[in-house]
Amino acid sequence: MTKLLFAYGSLMNDEVTNALLQSPLERQPATLNGYRRVQVKNALYPGAFADVGAVTEGQLISGLTDDQWQR
Repeated sequence: MTKLLFAYGSLMNDEVTNALLQSPLERQPATLNGYRRVQVKNALYPGAFADVGAVTEGQLISGLTDDQWQR
């Protein structure tokens, strides 16, 4: 089964994911319906919270190895 990762924050940045996962990734635009992206207090990354009618823009990342998933 193919695992897909929905990225909606810092993992959408190629420099971040290349440094973290040490390889280029397969990406495609995606939306997450029913969730709103918000800044997490005292954090450098956003969170997604259920919100009827909201839409969060992001990317689907595929082709991750098991080791990359652990990171």
